[in-house]
Parts: sequence; structure tokens; C-alpha cells
Amino acid sequence: MILLIQPPFVQLNAPYPSLYYLRSFLEQQGYTVQVDDHSITLFHRIFSPSGLEQIFADGSSRLNREPRPDPHIESIARRYLSQQDLWLAHIDRLIAFLQGRDREYAHFIALCNNTLPTGPRAEALLAAHDYALLPDQALLLASTMLADLADFITALLDPTFSLVKYADSLAASIRDFSRVASALDGYILTTFYRPILEETWSRFSHAPDLIGLTIPFPGCLVGALTAARSAKAHFGPQLPIVAG
Repeated sequence: MILLIQPPFVQLNAPYPSLYYLRSFLEQQGYTVQVDDHSITLFHRIFSPSGLEQIFADGSSRLNREPRPDPHIESIARRYLSQQDLWLAHIDRLIAFLQGRDREYAHFIALCNNTLPTGPRAEALLAAHDYALLPDQALLLASTMLADLADFITALLDPTFSLVKYADSLAASIRDFSRVASALDGYILTTFYRPILEETWSRFSHAPDLIGLTIPFPGCLVGALTAARSAKAHFGPQLPIVAG
């Protein structure tokens, strides 16, 4: 059995199709093939009630450790933490709306913009529209709210994190591979992605014959290396892994 993995992160609204084309080809050759999109899986693990509870708890702890964050970042971070219950109440509907489900949420956030959890991006958008968005502008507001949450993670917990890439600036200009290696211990990969990988491997009663990893963009490299290292640790160093 061949396992093909899309490591995080790629654009979630336009999934990268290479692994599905490859699966079709390999199945025509008689192989059994499974495709796992870890970019989507990790996104949902982070932006969920349980994921945000973990992030807010760890963010709160970070604010109380030395070295202290920049005062401006700390002030904004405490605003997010003060709105924790609102973020937890909204996150499921926010993600469902962005996926094209829960259409009623467009009217809900348009009518309730004075009580929405917001960061600097969403606040600026609302202010630019005099805090009176129409339902057909709700998609932009929802996307901006999600970007605000990502900014909180980046500023306080994991500077290499982004919604559609991970440590891409390091991977795009590799001169010192130790810098890329250090990103393997980043907060998002350690806290969220490694458990997903262990869950993936636990589904198999024996090692796959081959694991294939696609790295279409520099922002996927660190995720691919994390997946490969985890697979070797679980199944043994003899496991064949290819990437491209």
C-alpha cells in the first residue's frame, strides 16, 4: 500500500491536485493508494473550539514568561484573550461559513458586528464601513476574522506560522539548513501536527510500502520534513519515503 500525503500548508480554497492525479495513475498500475490531505486536517485541528482553547491557554502562559513580548503585541494579545469566549462560540460557524456551509451566518455577523470577536484586521474593516456591513460582505469579514486569529498565533506563539504556508522564507532561501531544522520544533508543528501524524500512523497495522510527500511550495517543506521524521520514528528507518 502506498500512502500519499499533502503536508501543510497549501491554499485551502484551491487544494493542490497532484496527489490525486498520481493516485489515479498508480491505481491504474495495480497499486493500492491512499491520499491524506494534512493541510486541511491541520487547519481544522487548529481552528476548532478545542484547538483555540489550547492556543489561548498557551498564549496566556507566553505572556507571563520572559522575555516578555513587545508591549504593543502584548496589548493586542490580551485583547484576544479577553474575547476568548466569543472566539470559541463563533469558530465552528465561522469555518462552516467559509467552507460554503451555514449561509445564515452571513446575516448573523452582519447584524452582530458590535459583538463579534475581532482583531486589528477585522476592526479596521468594520471601521471602514462605519460598522454597517451588508450580508454579501460577510465573507470578507469572516476571512479577516480568521486572519486575525492567525496573526495572534504568529505574533505570540509561532512566528513561522501562516494560514497558507509554514516557514516559507526559510525554505525558499536555504543557505543554512540548521535554520530550517529549527523550524521543525515550531509551536504549531509540535502541538498540533505531530499528534495528527501519530494518529495517521496508528491506522496502519503494518508500515506502508511507500510514503510519498508532495512539496509544491516552499511553505510545505518543513511540514514534509516533520512528516518524514515522524514516519521514520514510528515505522523504522527502513521505510521508503519519496518527496517531490
